[in-house]
Amino acid sequence: MNVQKIFREQRAVIVEGWINAVYSTYPLQTTGFLRTKNDPFTNPVGDMTKEAAGLIYDVIAGEHVTPQKIKHALDRFVRLRAVQQYTPSQGL
Repeated sequence: MNVQKIFREQRAVIVEGWINAVYSTYPLQTTGFLRTKNDPFTNPVGDMTKEAAGLIYDVIAGEHVTPQKIKHALDRFVRLRAVQQYTPSQGL
C-alpha cells in the first residue's frame, strides 16, 4: 500500500483534527455551537472552517482541486478570522 493511499484513507480523521484545532482557539462556550450547528447561515465560522480544511487536505493529498476553488475557500476563511479578535498570526 502506498503512502498516498493511506493518507487519503485518513481524510476524515485528519480534517476533523484540523477543524478541532481551529475550534480550540474560540472560547469554550462557543465551541459547542460550532460543532453542532451545520447551517452555513447560522454558523458561518463552522462552515468556512470545514470547507477550508477539507479543500486544503484534498490539495495536499493530490486530489484535483481548481485554483479558484481553493483560493475562494481560503479567502473566506482568512477574511473571517481577520475580523475577529486575533492577531494576524493567530488568525492564520
